[in-house]
Amino acid sequence: MKAQFLEMAKKLVAEKELKDYFMEKIMKEIGDENCSDDTFQKLVDEIRQNYDITGDDEEKIINAVIKFHPEENMKNFYFGKTIPVVFCDIDGTLIVNGEINKKTLKLLKKMESKGELIAIWTGGDIKNHACKEVIESLGWIILSKYDFSGCQVEVVVDDLPEEKFRKEYKINADKYIQV
Repeated sequence: MKAQFLEMAKKLVAEKELKDYFMEKIMKEIGDENCSDDTFQKLVDEIRQNYDITGDDEEKIINAVIKFHPEENMKNFYFGKTIPVVFCDIDGTLIVNGEINKKTLKLLKKMESKGELIAIWTGGDIKNHACKEVIESLGWIILSKYDFSGCQVEVVVDDLPEEKFRKEYKINADKYIQV
């Protein structure tokens, strides 16, 4: 189950980045009233190829990208189940004042040594997070908390009080560790 989660999470990040890429292109290219038919067709062909969409209705293809929400895949995959992962927040939890919190890092490494899957998440921007490279160098992936809204997870490590965390992100945890 943990291996399935890791694959799903990697796919989620890739799909979200792909969606962001196409959304930016759609807004730039198609939102431009001077967009040529050739430019529009190239974008549609690129979307068709990356999303494995067939057919000739360009409007349906554009709408498929706009309405695509990879976080729904995660919710549907784990509906009624607990996601078997230790999720740790970045800002104020793993990283405090620009430095790795050694106590939190030690806790995560101990959990990982016992076979727990570790994922780092944030309520901020995952693509441009200042600590992305440091976290990835530890072998962990960075996800968005918002992609797990409505989910039940195994463990959360966060600096927020549990009630505030639940209210803000709408995520429940079997075990909540406030640091």
